[in-house]
Amino acid sequence: MTSFKNKCLMLILLGLLLTVEIGTMPLTMAHGNITGKLAYTAEVPGLSVTDLMFTITLGIKPVDGRSVIAGDKSNSAAYPQTNHNGTAILCHDFPDTDNAGTIDQNTTTPFICVLKSDGTDLTVLTDTKQGAAYDAKFSLDERHIAFAFANADTDGDGKLTIHDKAHLATKELGQIDALNPTPRQYASNKPIKVLTKNTDFSVEKPVYLTNDLIVFTGKNPSDDSTIVYLYDVSTGDLTPVAPAGAQTRNPAVSNDGTQIAVEVSTLTENYDAVYDVASKTWSRLPTAGSTYNSIAWSINRTLAIATSDGSNWQIMLYDGTELRKLVEIPQKISGLNFSPDGKALAYLWDRDGSNHNVLAVATVDGGYNADLSAVDSSVKAFDWIPES
Repeated sequence: MTSFKNKCLMLILLGLLLTVEIGTMPLTMAHGNITGKLAYTAEVPGLSVTDLMFTITLGIKPVDGRSVIAGDKSNSAAYPQTNHNGTAILCHDFPDTDNAGTIDQNTTTPFICVLKSDGTDLTVLTDTKQGAAYDAKFSLDERHIAFAFANADTDGDGKLTIHDKAHLATKELGQIDALNPTPRQYASNKPIKVLTKNTDFSVEKPVYLTNDLIVFTGKNPSDDSTIVYLYDVSTGDLTPVAPAGAQTRNPAVSNDGTQIAVEVSTLTENYDAVYDVASKTWSRLPTAGSTYNSIAWSINRTLAIATSDGSNWQIMLYDGTELRKLVEIPQKISGLNFSPDGKALAYLWDRDGSNHNVLAVATVDGGYNADLSAVDSSVKAFDWIPES
């Protein structure tokens, strides 16, 4: 295991790491300046045949201002998720274990790692010998991670990959300095705990509602039907989050951990709704859209919802009483994510209909909307980097 970890560390640290900081050239808004920094994963054919992880600051030119922090032709870094103060980034990595010089994410076993936001101090958290681990999220106290975990070859290709049936899994992390956590402090020898067994679904993108409650989408491989589930780590209870007879997907958790917004699909319609965890009741949102909406909560309890009317895609903001349009474009919108202070919303839009996604940001007051990623890149995932 030690030699494998050393190899992975060498591969990534030799790679490039892109970073851009918001604030060097502040964006002018109707009510002041916006500052911020994001980490994102993108495919850039001119730089690498695999995904690179970048950081970029608002107000910097998309190409000149980005910095590569992880990934090269022998490693593919994906799904960045930052810790509470922006000092560390959690992600999963696809290594070139056979030294072929290329990486096929469909046939390679990913592992989870954490690194500083400048790309240094990369620390491996899971071992590929145990299974394919990906789509990880920190618990609220950062004592654990939850992730999708495939430990059996269910598709018969002889490998453990993202296409095998994934369980919900967690791992206890090392003791951290809450004020100044470093990647190495997160490392531990604690075993991986597989939480969902003997189920007919595959787990997608788990996220902590509280330190004991985890929300995720379960996808049935036989018919691609989806249900959002709530798993209680303390009791082992697994609860569907769906109105009777409906499918749910794309869960978004409120900052206080009391509500879950989802897209609901029935035989006759799609709509967005909020599930109250304590009362187990549903509230329908005043929006209607096409398939695979994206929903996000701000720290101020404002909801952002991406919908389509069949011609254009819109980002709608809902504060509990008023629904208003923030963005409208012909291209598909996805990946909504509010800034830590709730003043801006980052999102992805599909440049040409082939999932060539552009990372953009709009201020909630409508004073600014601009692209952050360069024309040469296709963004896969991103997260805001809080100021430490």
